[in-house]
Amino acid sequence: MSDFLIYLLLLVPFGFPVVPWLVAKRWGITNMWASVGLVVLALFVMPFLFFGICAAAACGQGAILIFPLAGLWGLSVVVTIISAVIAARVLRRPAPGP
Repeated sequence: MSDFLIYLLLLVPFGFPVVPWLVAKRWGITNMWASVGLVVLALFVMPFLFFGICAAAACGQGAILIFPLAGLWGLSVVVTIISAVIAARVLRRPAPGP
């Protein structure tokens, strides 16, 4: 079970930059910013979740993995916010007409 959660913590941040686009298309730009806030909050909680999993599983030397993963999570926060800004600009403009 802890292997699944660790892989999840490794792979999920790659999908977070898509969230603003999906939410903005479906529910609008205002709700997009709320979803970005939830994504940033989730990425902030990930190191604590990883530490808890590692402490419960007594992973020992595997705990050193938190340093590169924290960099990945931080990069995912930045890319998600940049993606949200681009989505807000692109989706706010009406499509050019003929």
